[in-house]
Amino acid sequence: MFARPRRAWLVRLAITLVILAWVLTRRDVWSGLRSAQLAAPWWLVAAVVSGVLAAVLAAVRWHCCLTACECPRPFSTVLRISFASSAAGLLSIGPIGVDAMRVVLAANGQPGSKGALLASITLDHVTALPALLVLGAIVISTLGLTTGVNRHAVEIFGLVLFAGVGVGLVIRSWRPAWHQRVVYFVTLCLRSRSTAVAVVISLPLLIAHYGAFWCAAQALALPAPAVGLFGAIVIADSIAALPITLGGIGFREKSLQLLLQRWYGVASAVSVMASLLGFLALALVTVAGALCLPVRRAHQSADP
Repeated sequence: MFARPRRAWLVRLAITLVILAWVLTRRDVWSGLRSAQLAAPWWLVAAVVSGVLAAVLAAVRWHCCLTACECPRPFSTVLRISFASSAAGLLSIGPIGVDAMRVVLAANGQPGSKGALLASITLDHVTALPALLVLGAIVISTLGLTTGVNRHAVEIFGLVLFAGVGVGLVIRSWRPAWHQRVVYFVTLCLRSRSTAVAVVISLPLLIAHYGAFWCAAQALALPAPAVGLFGAIVIADSIAALPITLGGIGFREKSLQLLLQRWYGVASAVSVMASLLGFLALALVTVAGALCLPVRRAHQSADP
C-alpha cells in the first residue's frame, strides 16, 4: 500500500543528495563554508524569529480560511496542525506534502469535513496571490526592470481559462451536486470577512517567510542591495516550491547562486550558505514547534 509513496520519497531523496553534492563539492563553495563560522549570531537569531512569526501568521491565515469555509477549528488546534504539517513537509514533497498532512490531521475524527478542508486549503493558497503580486510589483519597480505583455503568456492563460470553463461545464452536466458544492464554497468565501482578513495577513506572512533567508544573508554580510537580494530570494524560493527535491533543498541554493552571481557578482559560497542557513532557521522552527506542540485529535479539541 505504501510502496509507491516510499519509492517516490526515495527518488526525491536521491535527487536532493545529488544536487547538494553538485553544489557543495564546487571548490569555491566548499572553501567558503568557513564563512558560516563567522556568521553574525544576532542575525541568525533574527532569522529564527522571522521563521516563528511566519509560522504563526500562516496558522492565523488558515484559521481564517477554515472559518470562511464553515469548518472552524480552535486556533490552538490549527497552530499544532500547522507546525506538524510543516515539519512533515520538510521530509516529503514540500507544499503538496504540507497540504496533504493538514487535511489528514484536521479531518481526524471528522471524516465528513474533508470537502470543506480542501476548500479551506485552496482558499489559503488563493489569498496569497495578491500579496505575491504586490511583492513582485515592488521588486520590479525598485530594480527598474522593464515589463511588457507576452503574447505567448496571454495565449497560455486564455487556454487555461478556456479549459477551466470547459471542465466546469462538464462537471455541471455530469455531476451537478459537485458543481453546486463548488459554487456554494466560492460564494461563501467571497462573502466572508475572514477571506479579506486572510488576504491582508498574506503580505506580512510572506515578508516574514522570505525574511528568514534575508536575515541569514545579512549574517554573512552578503554583498547585494536589500531589495535585489529580497527579490532573488522570492524567485529562488518559488522555484524550490516545485515538488522535485525534499523541502526544495538544492534547487533553492542553485537558483539563488545563479541569480546573485549574475546580478551582483556574489560569490557562490556566500549565496549557497545564506540559502542553507535560511532553510535551517525555518526547519528549526517547524521541527521544534511540532515537538513542543503535539497534535491532538481534532474532535477532542474542537469547540462544541
